[in-house]
Amino acid sequence: MSKVKRNAPCPCGSGKKYKKCCMAKETAEPLETQKPAARAVFTDTEDSPGISASAGERVNTGAKEAMAPAATDTEELERPEENDPVADLWEEFKAADYERQVELFHQAVERFAGMDEEYIAEYAFEFLSRLHTASAERGERGRFRACIEAFRDEHPQSYERDIHRFLGWLIGDLVAEQRLDEVPPLAFELAAYAGSALDELNNIIRQLAYHGQFDTVREMMWIGWPEIRDSTVIMGWAADEFAGMGSFLELYNYVENAGRPDPNDLQLRQRVEHYYPELDQPRLEQYLNHLIGSAQREWSRDDFPVPGGRLQKRNQKQLAEDEVNDNLTLLSFEFVRYLHNEEGVSYSKAELVRSDLTKYIQQRNEGKLVDRGSMADRMLNLKWREPTQKMPEDMLCPNAETLDVFLNKMLNFMNPQHYKAAAIFELLPAWLRFLFRQNLIDEHASEDVLTGLQRLRDVLYEYWKKFPDDPAPAAAMDRWPS
Repeated sequence: MSKVKRNAPCPCGSGKKYKKCCMAKETAEPLETQKPAARAVFTDTEDSPGISASAGERVNTGAKEAMAPAATDTEELERPEENDPVADLWEEFKAADYERQVELFHQAVERFAGMDEEYIAEYAFEFLSRLHTASAERGERGRFRACIEAFRDEHPQSYERDIHRFLGWLIGDLVAEQRLDEVPPLAFELAAYAGSALDELNNIIRQLAYHGQFDTVREMMWIGWPEIRDSTVIMGWAADEFAGMGSFLELYNYVENAGRPDPNDLQLRQRVEHYYPELDQPRLEQYLNHLIGSAQREWSRDDFPVPGGRLQKRNQKQLAEDEVNDNLTLLSFEFVRYLHNEEGVSYSKAELVRSDLTKYIQQRNEGKLVDRGSMADRMLNLKWREPTQKMPEDMLCPNAETLDVFLNKMLNFMNPQHYKAAAIFELLPAWLRFLFRQNLIDEHASEDVLTGLQRLRDVLYEYWKKFPDDPAPAAAMDRWPS
């Protein structure tokens, strides 16, 4: 996620400004501000031979910052203590019921006239953030849109200061109401702010991908990528992750529309080279062949050995791990084909699952998914020892203990990735059906996995029932494991 500014909304979801909520609790160490060269998905380099290389180290699913701190964000904005024409409305607003809050906001819009644009923007955000939550809980998103429009029409310059957040709210509301045909213009407008609002853009991309809006997501990423590529504040790993998804969506779009897919097709190369000018053609051909089913590889359990096997020497073990990770990546593209062709899942949602399911399996097999408890527990318990993760019996089958840790990181309060987590868990039964079709597991293994995940499903269902932004994840958990 990006460095949270003092006057930005608090990532915990309270609706308050960050400075008035969790800023004092911030304990994360600052990240490097220098942007390293982006590593390529389709570029074969020594450090990153493909998407499967060191995935657990390249992308942290917790609260990692995508953008370096803004050098100018050093002073906390304070409102004038005297002659503040909106202060009394704000104090009444905080204690008022919803209907009165809507009235008070429209009064505030009128009183904003003549105030400094920055103060207007701060006040408006605080009003609107609370109204957005309240309107979503009441199913009255249309009234919230009317509030946004009134503010935009009367104070366009102040509206522009937080336009990416307002667009994110408006798009999210349209998706929740299934008014998807109205989304593209707002989504493309948001994409133009990718260089300064990557977190908001990623959140909307994931939501739209989850809801199967493949064409809109692909166009958003195409529009946003030049801003991200040329940014001096976006971290390299974040640019790499964005480019990876964008290039794969171009690959899926080509497969969907090409009569006879050809990795040497100039149209495909041009679309992928938008993200990776130095294209690794053999790797592209390999991915394409597995995606369209022409590779015709017969997989076996020997292709996915459980870590800790017979190889002892470090260099031999590393070679074995690389080969297994490559196998997993290729298998994941076959899973995308299965999801799309057999289960009717959109390519955008399939990619949400593919990228993070492989990441989960890799991190688990590296022993990285262990619950270490809280920092307080570790400091106060003198007998605390670093826990070790029990290795799985089957490399490809998820288990509740490690999946719980992985999803908990994804739902971290600083940067909750709701739609990635929802998509992964929702489509795990499809993953097991796919593995069964590939003769990589039997029916009993599938049944055992689903039984073991039932309690985690119950927890996630209760979690998403309290998620006011979108009812779809809760509905999916209610149907699970169908």
